[in-house]
Amino acid sequence: MRSDIKISVIVPIYNSEKYLHRCVDSILNQTFRDFELILVDDGSTDRSGNICDGYQIKDCRIIVYHGENSGVTRARCIGVEHSKGEYICFVDADDYLLPYYLETMLDGIGHSGDIAYAASGNDIIDNITAIRMLLRNLFDWRLPTKLYKKTLLVNKVLDTPRKINIGEDLIGNIKICLEAKNVVFVKCDGYIYTMNDDSVTHTRKFSLAYEESFLNEVEKALKGSIIDFTDDLWVLKLRCWKNLVLHGIKVDSNREWVRWVIDNARGKKKTIGDKVILNITSFYLSYLVLKAIELCKSVIKYKCH
Repeated sequence: MRSDIKISVIVPIYNSEKYLHRCVDSILNQTFRDFELILVDDGSTDRSGNICDGYQIKDCRIIVYHGENSGVTRARCIGVEHSKGEYICFVDADDYLLPYYLETMLDGIGHSGDIAYAASGNDIIDNITAIRMLLRNLFDWRLPTKLYKKTLLVNKVLDTPRKINIGEDLIGNIKICLEAKNVVFVKCDGYIYTMNDDSVTHTRKFSLAYEESFLNEVEKALKGSIIDFTDDLWVLKLRCWKNLVLHGIKVDSNREWVRWVIDNARGKKKTIGDKVILNITSFYLSYLVLKAIELCKSVIKYKCH
């Protein structure tokens, strides 16, 4: 295997036989050809592993790793550990790429970019602005749709506890951005998400314990920075609190992180939903009002389309 490969495309795979051919074929069909494709079979119990092995026989650019089920984060780490590319591109097994995706992203990152992000327009921001935007949910925090310099991923920045299986990409991107200089927004619509009803995102069950573990990992990720992200963390914590209420979970206002959100609310810019959470003391009333707000948003969005 050559050592001067430009891009390593890493696909973590778990029981993805329904989508796997489409995903792999779309990567092999790229106009940009100087890549290796690393398929990491994360202990699949369906035919996914056999499908991967079949592709490896057909194309010398494909490397397959099989392992026990350890979660998507560990599968991605395995891919990074064995990668030889200058850049890393993550693709989920139920998604696919349009033929120009890799070429467009590589052109966009140029000679001065650390991270390329597939967006609706062209722009460049510094790493601190990127972290603030991540915490405020102002651009896609998922690892796919981005092209990373491999040097940003070598210090175990993707390592998160396996119990964090929703939002782990946000934590990973925070750690990566702390090591980066900038993020280049590249006008590109070549990454196609699949709405998979069986995915972790669509089957998740909200819980107070999980949100608190997630927030703890986010704060740990930020701990090494000399930059003050207090205002941005406030936005994230309030959003987590609001999501819990929206899913019918009562949150005690005396919990330390919730009390912190309340105590630091003065002077912060707030949405209507934020004001509901902060000012309505009745859990059931705040739940009903938030649901009504979400319904109104859905109606407006439907009419706009």
